[in-house]
Amino acid sequence: MLEIAIPGGETLRLDYLVADFNGTLARNGLRLSGVAAALGRLGDRLAIHVVTADTFGPVREALADPSCDLAILPPGGQDFAK
Repeated sequence: MLEIAIPGGETLRLDYLVADFNGTLARNGLRLSGVAAALGRLGDRLAIHVVTADTFGPVREALADPSCDLAILPPGGQDFAK
């Protein structure tokens, strides 16, 4: 669990991180610098789920190091599925 104190508000208690791959963790299918290390640190405290259409094809290789749950969406209706 990750706790984030919001000044003047509630403390967030998070158990999950859900992220899209391309445009969030990667650009043009290439994992951004620092993403693996950040996911590694967060993975100790959160269950990480990455959802992607895998338009560029390398997502399995790009996320081989950090521990995360990967969901590759089939063609068609990917925007709705996300």
